[in-house]
Formats: sequence, structure tokens, C-alpha cells
Amino acid sequence: MKTKLRLLLIAILLSVSFTHAQKTDVWDFGALGQPVVETTPFDNANLYTKQLSVGIINGWYSSSITVGSSGSVLPTPFTVGDLTWVGNTSDRLRTSNTDLTRYDSTVGTSAGYTGRVYCNGTTTGTNRYFDLKLKEDDEVTVVCRVDTEPGELSVSNGVLQVEKFAVTASSSSVTEAKFVAKQGGTFKIYCTQGKGSFYRILRKPATYINIAGTIDETLAAGISGYSLMFTNLAGKSWTVPVASGSYSVNLPSGFDYKITLANANDYVVNSGATLSVTNTTTSHNLSVKAVDTYTVSGAITGLGSDISKLTGLTYVADPAANKIYAPKPVVNIGNSTYSVKLEPNTQYTISGQGVNDYELWANTVTLTGATNADLAFTPKQTYPVTINTTGLDAAQISNLKLTFTNLNESGYVYNFNSVSGIALRNGTYSISYTGLDNSVVVMTLTSNLKVNNAAVSKTLDFVAPPSTSSLPYTSVIAVGTDKSYKTINAALTDVARMTRTATDRVTIMIDPGNYEEMLVINQANVTLKNAASTPTIELLNKGVDIGGSSVRITSYYGNGYNYYSMKNQKWDADVLRVNKENGYLTSTNAGSGTTNGSYWNATVVVTANGFEANDIIFENSYNQYISLKESQDIVELGFENKGVRPTTYRSTAVQNKSFVERAAALAIANNIDKVVLNKCRVVGRQDSFFGGTGSRVVVYKGVMMGGTDYIFGGMNAVFYKTDLAMNTSDVSSDVCYITAAQQSTGRGYLMYECKVTSAVPGTETASASGSKPGYFGRPWAPNTSEVVFYNTTIETSAFPGSEGKSLILPLGWLNTLNTKTESPYMYEYGTIENSGENNTASRAAWATKLATPVLAGSVAITTFNFTKGSDNWDPLPQLISNENLGVKDNTPTSAVNVVGYKNRIAVSNVKSETSVAIYSITGAKVRSFKTSQDSDFEFQNGVWIVVVKAVDGQKSVKVITH
Repeated sequence: MKTKLRLLLIAILLSVSFTHAQKTDVWDFGALGQPVVETTPFDNANLYTKQLSVGIINGWYSSSITVGSSGSVLPTPFTVGDLTWVGNTSDRLRTSNTDLTRYDSTVGTSAGYTGRVYCNGTTTGTNRYFDLKLKEDDEVTVVCRVDTEPGELSVSNGVLQVEKFAVTASSSSVTEAKFVAKQGGTFKIYCTQGKGSFYRILRKPATYINIAGTIDETLAAGISGYSLMFTNLAGKSWTVPVASGSYSVNLPSGFDYKITLANANDYVVNSGATLSVTNTTTSHNLSVKAVDTYTVSGAITGLGSDISKLTGLTYVADPAANKIYAPKPVVNIGNSTYSVKLEPNTQYTISGQGVNDYELWANTVTLTGATNADLAFTPKQTYPVTINTTGLDAAQISNLKLTFTNLNESGYVYNFNSVSGIALRNGTYSISYTGLDNSVVVMTLTSNLKVNNAAVSKTLDFVAPPSTSSLPYTSVIAVGTDKSYKTINAALTDVARMTRTATDRVTIMIDPGNYEEMLVINQANVTLKNAASTPTIELLNKGVDIGGSSVRITSYYGNGYNYYSMKNQKWDADVLRVNKENGYLTSTNAGSGTTNGSYWNATVVVTANGFEANDIIFENSYNQYISLKESQDIVELGFENKGVRPTTYRSTAVQNKSFVERAAALAIANNIDKVVLNKCRVVGRQDSFFGGTGSRVVVYKGVMMGGTDYIFGGMNAVFYKTDLAMNTSDVSSDVCYITAAQQSTGRGYLMYECKVTSAVPGTETASASGSKPGYFGRPWAPNTSEVVFYNTTIETSAFPGSEGKSLILPLGWLNTLNTKTESPYMYEYGTIENSGENNTASRAAWATKLATPVLAGSVAITTFNFTKGSDNWDPLPQLISNENLGVKDNTPTSAVNVVGYKNRIAVSNVKSETSVAIYSITGAKVRSFKTSQDSDFEFQNGVWIVVVKAVDGQKSVKVITH
């Protein structure tokens, strides 16, 4: 009976204790209840208030989304209690809790955490952040990490409180950032560097404890009118007066406090200077003592008018003396004097604030009694700086004004009105200028100036700024070693300056060769053409070299690494030179995704309609070989790196599976229309060819090479009689996934009479054998992704152990790109297995095997049904006709117009003798004639290809008469 009463009493006491304790609010984005370290689960209602549940999280999503499904981006914004999330439409909830609607289960390997809000892009505090309402002294813990170093978490309540925390980028750990609200209000929480991931946020309201105590003043004769100051680790202080040797203060529980004295400069806390406050702390006694000090005072000399910059003096005791007393110097700027009380027989080191251009030669003092001593500042030694210039005439040099900014000491900037007579003290300086007409000359990017105990010289190069004036329209321009343009980028720059109509096309003829460039095609109707008379897309020597009639556009950036050469996600020669001279990076690689225009570090990014390419190799050498420019770059490890990369030019060691990572060769942005790749080759390993949502793409023949998810994105695309070459290493686990489709609406990929083949060992790859069997692909977006393999020829494998087997495994498709990403729109029809196998019955059950060439919704499998959109775009008949009829890709396009209307054909804009030939859709010539003037004639009903040849070029046009 006594035992029962005792247990009941304990339960009542615990209940009372829990009632008086403030409960901690928990926002856990996995909606689970177990802390990482504590043994008490979050679902203990006496200690915690769980702000998130399965029902609450699933309620963020549209009712049309199946609860518990994956692949859905995180809705924005949402509010739960006092926490509000504001994000981007591409941000994601990633959790292994399958009861939740989520994007995928990629949480990381941090033990105990089952969900995270993932920012799919960098943040600025305006586009991705949490707002959390706090009361004064609330304690907050933010559990987070970022994807790239350096990482930083910012917490702010306007300008009243700003906290910064370094954040880990390791996928196997997290950072627990703790702060205390110094005042109530709404706090903004976001990562300022890297893509942030937030696992959990906890808010612990302050529980105030009254603590009283006495102060032993026995050793503090004469002390009076003073106060105690309690300061916690968050930097917040509580000051309470001492009356009759006692005090009383209310302090938040759960913190450690340092106790100092206020209004008692000659006294210190002798014992009890630290205090840990818990819910059971009620009293704390301490003692104070007088500090034996002597006063030293005197004049401050040597600063002249710069005395006004002196913001204070600091006296630091020798650490070995273990002194508590902190001297508080008094400076009289007007009189240039100072005074300070110091403990005797202790060496102090003196420094001045705000006057870094000066130094104290006599910067230590040890007192044995009161004394006078002047503080004599001396200007720091300066060293001559010789400035040389290029690109300026004498008048410009005389007008040049230079500014040197000390990079390591904030606020120290030096201006000179002439390039002569410059002298600076030791330091590292950036250089800027004024006084010149920037429309005439500009300074090229220059490295920092370093002054280190000696005279130094620096050359500043000035050049004419890039011209922005308009250029007349030119339909064809040329790139090559002996051409007007030496690089493709230079040609594209001038294309942007051309005055042309919306339909005027510019063709850039490119001489065969290797072009190690990163391109952004941001002007409409641009064509890149191989200028060889008989162009090829050959790879040679394990993929390192190309054929003599080939054009290769290549770069080497990839996920997991940072580059000294990078500026705005692109290669820049000046940035590489300057960063090498400075010895540090200035840009962090955004890596995978579209952030900052990276597009998975794509070699070529297309952001304008009407792009066409003919007989071009688009490559990312990241997983192929070490290119010349990569061998000359400085490459540092970043987030998700695959170890230190080789540096030897032409090394193919990066083809090893251990190095394989995301690195695109070609990327087409969202909603970019009418892109045509004619007999091109795309070369990569993982994520080689990206096409954005809403873009329309036609790939005519050529070769698409890759390994993991290498054709990916939400584009509407037709791959017509294209070789799909598996580009994998000899490691048995290196298996190919051809596609990773991400459509949510519209059509997907049509692989029309394509051939699944392998990169050629020893020629196109360093692998000793051809590829092992792989997969058609795996959907990226569940339920809606679409890929159609139509009349596909599948070659056999020569990989050891798989000789003679089909290059597509019997299962055909996998759902492992995200968590169970399955789509019934993974179609297969009319497959031709060279191995003789029939794997139809073994295909993934969720994919669709077609008995007839008709898709869901009774849509026939035709190329036109995938390209037509709303304007009946259909470039394939002309591509086929051009090839069959010998229309060369490198022939300029004639300005002669051909249209069909009703039962007539009109040929207009004829400026010279023009040959006209009319062919049936099968290629049979029906009629031909020559004319030197516009012609309009009646013609029989049908679909016709009209080929015109004139002095200015030729063209092939499909017309319909009826």
C-alpha cells in the first residue's frame, strides 16, 4: 500500500512538473517522433508539441495527388503554427517516410533523420526561407546541411539580431545551429550559400527561474552601487543591482551564464563567476574582490589628424597570468590623451583600433606603480608600387586614378590621382580605377596586388570594350583558324549584334577541329554546321581524338568539383589567370540542376528557339578524358566529389566507374521550340542530353552516347533512326539507363526505328569490351513520363559473361530513379532483337507492351504526332528529302520562297536564274524547270518536295496542294 502511494505521489509530482515546464515545439519534416540523441520520443505530449504530422504534410498537396505517392514538388508557401515556408516551385520534400506525399526518399545517411525540405537552388533570403515567430529568450535549434562547401545558415530579425552559422556539406552528417531570440519578433531562417536542406526545427520557450544569492564583499573594501551582469552564450545579458550584499534575478533555464560586474571597474568576481541554470536551480552565492591597480596615463602622439579615427585602445594581459580583470582605457580624442588602470607586475600588450596604418613600437607595458607614459604611434612602413599600363595613351595615363582596397582589413581604402608616387603598406589589395571613358577603354580583369616588405610592380592592361553597335545581317559566317572568327563564341557574340527579322537564320560554318568552348545559344534561328565537304562525327583513340572531317564542341565541368576557371558557371580565361595568381577560387560550381544556368554543367546550353546543328559532336569530356584546358585548370574537390581527378592531358582514367557523375554535353531549356540535331553525336556518361519541359526537339540519325539516365528531362522529342550507344566502363556494375523522362503533360520521347548499340571499344571508349546489357530507362516523373521505343533494333553484347545477349535486359525498365517512379507510358512496340531473344513476357509489369502501334488515347505512333504541337511542325520530311536528294548541309540557304495554296505552287523572290525541281514524297522527280522571275502555276493534288537552286544557295520545301 505504501509503495502504491509513493508511486502515485511521484506521478502527481511529475505531472505538476510537466505542467509548469514549457513544452518544446518540433517541426520534423519526416513527421516521425524520435530525436537523434534523446531517449524521450517527440510524441511525449508532456515535453513536446509535434507541429507536423502525416496528415498535415499530405494536406499541403493537391487533392489530385495520391497520398503517399512520390515525384511531387513541395507546394509553396505553407504555414504550420508559427512557422511559414516560402520557397520555389522546384523545391522538394525528401523523406523515407512512405506514408507521406514526397518527391523522393533521398534523405542522406544522417542517422535519425527521415525527412528534409530541400532547396533546389541557392537562396538569397527572398526566394527560399522560413519565417518563425519567437518570443524573447526562445531557444531555437535548426538541423540542416547544404550541398556544397562553404555552407552558411543565416538567422535574422531585421537588423536587431543577426546570427551566422557554418553548415556542413557532408551527406552523412548535419549541423545543429542553436540561437536564442534576444527579443520577440519574426525571424528569417535560410542558407546563404549552397542548396539548403532543413531536417528539423525546434523551438523551446524560455522557462524563467528565480535565483537569489549573497555576495561576499570581504575582499572588496569600498565597493558600492554596483550590479551583477549575467551573460549567456547567445550574448544576451541581464543586469541586476546588488543591495546589502544580495541579489535576485529571473533567468531562462537551460543556459550557462558568465557573471561579471557593472559599475565596479576596480573589482572582479572572485568565485562563482559561472552559473548553469536548470529548473531546479534556486540560489547561487559568489564573492568579489578589489583588484590592486595602478594608473598609467599620458599623451597619444604620432597620429596627427588621424587621431579622430582612433576608436579605442585595448590592453590584453599575458594569457599565462590568468587575469580576470579587464582594463577599460579612457581616451580623450580632443586632448590626445589617455588613462587606464592596470594590475601590477602583469605584462599588457597595447593596440589601437581604427588606425591600422600606424603601429606602436613600444606596445607592451608592465606597471609596478602609477606612472606617465606616452603612446607614440608611428606610420607603418610603406613600399613603392610601380604601375605599368598597356593600351593607354599619354593623356589617358595622366587621367588615370587608382583605388587600392585592403582585402583583409575592412575600411582601409587608398586613392591615388596619379600612377606615380604610389606607396602602400603590407597587405593584399584589389585594384579599381576611375578617370577614363569606359566606352573607349576598360581594364581587363587583374589579380590582387600583394605588398610584402618590398617594392612591387604591377601591370594593368586596358583594351577597347566589346562593341555593342549593330551589325548588318549576314546569313552565313565562318569559324576556323584562318577564318574571320577563331572561336564559336566570337561568332555567336556578333550574331547577337546582327539586325535581322524574326525568321532570318544565321548559319555558322565551322571548320573541322576540336573547339574546347562552353556555348550559350541565346539567339533564335542559329545553325551550327560542320564545314567539311564530307563531314563526319568520328571519335578515335579511346574517345580522346576525332576524325579529320569532324567538329567537336567540348568542355569538362562536372558535378562535385570547383574550378579556378569558372565565372557564372562558364569557363573564362581571365578568371583562370587571375585566380591562379591570387591562389583561390572566386566561384562555386552549382553542379547538377539548372541553377545559375549550369544545366548539369552543360557544354552547350540552348535558350532560344529554332536552333539547328548539322554533323556536330557535342561532348562533355568530364567522364571521357582529361582535356587540354582541364589539365591547365586548378580543380578543387566540391560536394559529392568522386575523389582527386587525374591531371595528365589525354588520360582516360576518368572513364572508370568510380569517377562517373553528372556532366551534360547538351542542354535545352524549358519551352525552347523547334530544335533540330541533324546527324550529330552527343557524348557523355551520366545525364548527357537534357531537354526541358515544353521544348520540341528532333534528332535525325546521328549517335547519342551515354551511360546513366543520359537522355533526360521533360522535352517532347523524336529520335529518328538514331544510334543509342551505351557508353559504360568495364566494371560489371556500370549499367546503362538510356532514358530518364520527366514529362507531366504533352508527349514524351519517340525513339523511332532507332538502334541500341554500344560505344566501340578502343575507338570511342577506353573500355576493353563493348557495353554490358542495360535498360531502356527509368521514368523520372511517376505516372506521366512517356518514352516510346518503336521498331527498335537491339544489338547484342560482347561483354564477358553476356556475349550474344541482348543489350537490353529482359526487365527492360527500372523504377529506381526516385522512389518507385513508375509510369504506364513506358512503351515498346515492334522490337527487333538481334540476339533472337523474346523478352516481352519478362518486361516490367508497370510498363506497356503494345500489340499495335497505337498509344493511349488512340494516338498512332507517328513522328508527326510527337512534333506537331499546335502549329503542325514537321521537319522530318525535309530532313529525309535533303539526304535523299543530295542537298548538302553546308550549302547556303536561298532566299527564294516556295509556298503551296489550294491547287497551286508559287515561287517568289527570284533574283537570278533559278532551277526548280518537284519531287513526290517518295523521291520521284515529277517536274523541273528554270526561271529568272517569279512563277505561279497549277499543280496536281498531293504532298511535294520542291527543291530550288539559285545563285545565293538552295533549299528544299514541303508543300501541299489540294
